[in-house]
Amino acid sequence: FILKKKNFKDFSTRQEKMATRKDIDKLVLFDRSIEKEDLNKPISKIERSRIQPKENFIFKIKGKIVSKANIHGYSKNYFQIGGVGTAEKHRGKGYAKRVMSALCRHYFDQGLRYALLFTANTNKATQKVYKTLGFKPTGKFIIARY
Repeated sequence: FILKKKNFKDFSTRQEKMATRKDIDKLVLFDRSIEKEDLNKPISKIERSRIQPKENFIFKIKGKIVSKANIHGYSKNYFQIGGVGTAEKHRGKGYAKRVMSALCRHYFDQGLRYALLFTANTNKATQKVYKTLGFKPTGKFIIARY
């Protein structure tokens, strides 16, 4: 999917924030919860090193992250969105749309012109969110996993 800056529909409320260093452990645990991994296992240095706070936008309720979106990289004109997720009990409330909007607004404000992302063809709920923001499908891709 691709989003041109001129087609971007912003659903952010300014309650979504860029993560800080204080959010790193919370982001590790959030990612584990989305992936249904062990939340009680100690957080490793490697897990912490994979989190770049300035590349993550989050929405919290009562201090707990309930939705996040991050980028995997960027170039002169493009940024690629990576992990987007919302805690299971908070899905369907528009939080992913809001954090995605905050992330896109930030990078568009930095002068980038296009957002890119990949999603499974079967993930219709996610595609609906992306299309609401103005993303358009660009083609089909095959990802090989080894």
